[in-house]
Amino acid sequence: MAVIYAMPSLWYPFAKDHPIHWYIAQRLLEGELPYVSALSTKPPGVFVVLSAATVVLGDSMATVRIVDLVFLGLVGWLAVTFRMPRANGLVAPARSPGELGAAWVLAATFHYTFFDFSDTGHPELWQGTFMLASLWLLVRSPDRRVSPRRALAAGAVAMCAVTFKHVAFTTGVLAGGVILWWGLSRREAREPLRNAALFSGAVFATLGLVLLPWALSGAFDVLWESMVEFILRYARKSGPMGIGRRGPIPFLTYDHGLFATLAAAAALVAGLAVCRAQRNRHELRVGSLVLLSCLVALLSIAIQKRALYSFVWTYYFVTLVPFLVLAVSWGLRAQSIRRGLSHLAIAVSLMAAFFWYQPKGTHQADHTYLREHQSFWPYLIGRRSAEEHHAPHRDGPLEDFNRLSVVGAYINTRAQPGDTLCVDGWVMMLYQMTELRCPSRFLYGDGARRTPEWRAEYRQMLQREPPTFFVTFGLRPRVRQLMARGYTRHDIEFEDAWYTVLERPRDQ
Repeated sequence: MAVIYAMPSLWYPFAKDHPIHWYIAQRLLEGELPYVSALSTKPPGVFVVLSAATVVLGDSMATVRIVDLVFLGLVGWLAVTFRMPRANGLVAPARSPGELGAAWVLAATFHYTFFDFSDTGHPELWQGTFMLASLWLLVRSPDRRVSPRRALAAGAVAMCAVTFKHVAFTTGVLAGGVILWWGLSRREAREPLRNAALFSGAVFATLGLVLLPWALSGAFDVLWESMVEFILRYARKSGPMGIGRRGPIPFLTYDHGLFATLAAAAALVAGLAVCRAQRNRHELRVGSLVLLSCLVALLSIAIQKRALYSFVWTYYFVTLVPFLVLAVSWGLRAQSIRRGLSHLAIAVSLMAAFFWYQPKGTHQADHTYLREHQSFWPYLIGRRSAEEHHAPHRDGPLEDFNRLSVVGAYINTRAQPGDTLCVDGWVMMLYQMTELRCPSRFLYGDGARRTPEWRAEYRQMLQREPPTFFVTFGLRPRVRQLMARGYTRHDIEFEDAWYTVLERPRDQ
């Protein structure tokens, strides 16, 4: 059921950021380290996962969607096994039939119902999964006694989460605190301090392994520029969507993700209340860790202040999906521990309720996952055209899959082996559609968040290695600049969008 529910997502096209991740992953498969040929704020784990997935699944826009589906399967399994196997001599009850299915249904519901094509397919889900996995390794310790191997594994996994998004360090802090607290609460000092040292050592050892390729290749300065300087500059950017803006958090509003959050909170609070009433201290400890993990996941989002004030960055909240699933799964188990089939019934009921309630897409206010299904199945059997089905898949008039497909098709009719491409803005999907490389590491031009030095570097590239094709928009100055250098112009016009494809003469 969860897979059927998720099926429309496998036909989602790329949105704004997906092409950057795809492009760097392709270069990695060709032997280039990330950030050498393309700038990004995403850590290297993103590109390792995508390049590995491309080897296994092939190169297509669907690859990242299948990766999401695999991670959601892992989320469900982690959620239902998030329990101590033994406490105070008592063995935890085995997983009930239906629990795992319920968790998978919940994972699909929270991920696809509340996040649209532009929000999904990002590393936030992978980050959240590894954050949860680090805590899972600890909670599986019998009698809260963390073995050295578990401490090492938890540290390595916590660092892996950071390789998808830097803010995942929050869970590493929580995991380290749990290791210390569990030991000190037994009035022991040597064991928790040893395990905390092992945990920290695994974190830094994993970090060292991640950094090693850049250090050995002499490209550490490129890594530092992307992962430190660029991110700090990005974080300082404010403006009307910065911290000064007031109002409700866009994702946590009634027509978006509010009810998903409330459902998870209600299940978790009810589970904690039942454990407290039954004086089940063992399960209450697990529930408290679930609560803390949810709060830490929220903190990792709040650190990125943009997500609190603008729909542009609502995909940051995808980090919550594993923890929403965990909260509901644990809450139901705490209330009816041997009734797995009732868990499944509740999960299916939540799926149906949210599906028919139709939370709105964060980028297309009139599009919902119900409408996605209503369009997808006729499209799949040939009763709806691809153009009709993909009409809502757009981040704006220019970042429109259907329109960019027309532009990409035109370039493909003109392109020859060895040709290159530059684009002027967030239309980087064209790199995937044409499979052309960009001679610059600034894949979307010399506009947003560019320093004077970076702009100068980009313009030097235009002089030294002018691209074969340059896609911009009709009234921008670059049209005149490149035409003055002999580029020919081809306009592709739509009702509210105007693309200009500039082509360099072959003899230049």
